[in-house]
Amino acid sequence: MYAIDISCSNGHIFESWFQSRASFEEQREAALISCPHCGDTNIEQKIAPVRIGKHSNTGKQPETPKKPGPSGLAQIMAQIEKNFEDVGARFSEEAIKIHLGESKRRNIRGTATPEEAAELESEGIDIFKIPELQ
Repeated sequence: MYAIDISCSNGHIFESWFQSRASFEEQREAALISCPHCGDTNIEQKIAPVRIGKHSNTGKQPETPKKPGPSGLAQIMAQIEKNFEDVGARFSEEAIKIHLGESKRRNIRGTATPEEAAELESEGIDIFKIPELQ
């Protein structure tokens, strides 16, 4: 996975994950990535800060990263519902049509069986699996 910080033309900064750098570039050029704060699709990768210095072992244990709580997941789901077309059980079929250029490129969401998801991935179609929230 490829995690990067992204900024929109309005100055908002957010993090996003991609299958690869090539996947990020392809989605950016097709305007498939939008700012979760304002919806702007004019985005750029932020330069990651680099710390160069002497390694210091102070004996402190690194902090365990916090997982997003239910409210964070709810915010993510709200953005997906707002910015992605729901194609339901036709997800696999529609993703293939978009990949082959037979359907307009756009953000879609829906459901796929594990077999359909494996087929999409084997065809080189990037998908992001999100569990359904109850």
